[in-house]
Amino acid sequence: MSSNVEIVSGCLERDVRRRGVVHQAARVPCTCGTYHYYSQRCGHEYKAVKLKCGATLSSITNNPIFCKAGRSRRVDIQNALVPFYCANCRRAGVRWAPEATAGQGEGHSSVQE
Repeated sequence: MSSNVEIVSGCLERDVRRRGVVHQAARVPCTCGTYHYYSQRCGHEYKAVKLKCGATLSSITNNPIFCKAGRSRRVDIQNALVPFYCANCRRAGVRWAPEATAGQGEGHSSVQE
C-alpha cells in the first residue's frame, strides 16, 4: 500500500464532501457525481456515495439534485480505502486478498487459512 493512501472508517457521506473533485470539463464546474470507495481488505468496491453540489434544485421537492454534468460522472477514490470487506465478501464469508499486479476489483485470489 502506498504511503499517500488514507484509511477511512468514519462516515463516508461526510468524507466525500471533503474529497469532492471539481469537474472542470463541464460548462459549469461542480463536484456532482458518484464517488466510489474501495475495500482495503478485498479490493472490491465497498460503497458508492452520491455527492450533489446543491447548485441545482428539484422543481417539485426543492431538494438538491445532480447538475447535468454530474449525472453520469463516476469518481473512483484512489487515495482512501475502507478497512472492511465489501458486502459480497461479508455475505459469502470468503476472505480475499488482491494480487500484487491486479487492479482494483479484478484478478483476486482466495487466501487459505
